[in-house]
Amino acid sequence: MKSIQGQLEVAFKHIDELLSDKNLTDKDTLNALLLVECRALFTNSQMCTWVEESFKLFFKETHVELQKRSEFKEVKESIDDLMSMITLEDKK
Repeated sequence: MKSIQGQLEVAFKHIDELLSDKNLTDKDTLNALLLVECRALFTNSQMCTWVEESFKLFFKETHVELQKRSEFKEVKESIDDLMSMITLEDKK
């Protein structure tokens, strides 16, 4: 997986930009982007670590905002699935 780590990081940054766009409201498109993120994080500890350590603020802001503004149950569930794979809270 290490050989594509950099490409996945770039992809996550682009997906984050798309998910941040308030004009993107299509349920299927939003859910497809979220499922791509889910699949990239699933059993990929290196990507989870990168999100938690290097992309945390962007990732959290984008997904929390999308969770608030989306009216679609499927989108909210995909965000919940994503959040269950990573730790974004500061450890005490």
